[in-house]
Formats: sequence, structure tokens, C-alpha cells
Amino acid sequence: MNDICYCRRLAVIRCSWTDANPGRRFYSCELHRNAGGCGFFVWLDPPMCERSRNVIPGLLRSTERLQVELQTARRREKRVWIAVVISWLIFVLLIWLGASERSEMGQGSGEMKELPM
Repeated sequence: MNDICYCRRLAVIRCSWTDANPGRRFYSCELHRNAGGCGFFVWLDPPMCERSRNVIPGLLRSTERLQVELQTARRREKRVWIAVVISWLIFVLLIWLGASERSEMGQGSGEMKELPM
């Protein structure tokens, strides 16, 4: 449709995430105005209905909040797994040390002692 902007560069499709136009696509100059672009701008999608403009921003905020909660839960789960692995390593080490202590106590001089009768 509008492939070329005012400065003869390729116009790119971008997506608006403002509350007034959430998810609405538009063409713009590939360079931002601050980087020497011409400021070309044309909407690709038709305007959204009032209900969409009211509902979508709330859904986006809910999604962002859930993503933060998920990241927090994943970090917490990772810490729990690390604690479980460390506790099992300590448990195995204690069992091993206890077994080696018992084997040292039972070795003695190697002679069999006669029990008194």
C-alpha cells in the first residue's frame, strides 16, 4: 500500500500500544524523526470501536502483571529446587560419613577376640 515514505525510504509497519489505539498497525518511516526520518505516518488498520479501546488496555495490564508474577514464581521455584538438591547432598554426605565411621570402628587389629564364657 504505502511502501515509500516522504524521504524515499521504505515505510515499515509498526504497532501502536497506546490506550487510544492498542494493537493498531500503522506505516511509518523506517527512521525515527530524531534519527533523520521524515515523520511519515499512515494508519494501516481502521479505527477501533470504543469498547475495544476500553477493554484492551486493561487486558494488556493484566497480562503484564501475570507475567511478572510468573517470573517471580519461577525464581522462587528455582531457589526451592536448589535447596532440595543441597539438602539431599548433605543427607547423602552424612550417610556416607556415618558408614565410613562404622567401618573404621569394626576393622580393629584384624584378630578375632574370644568372648568370655
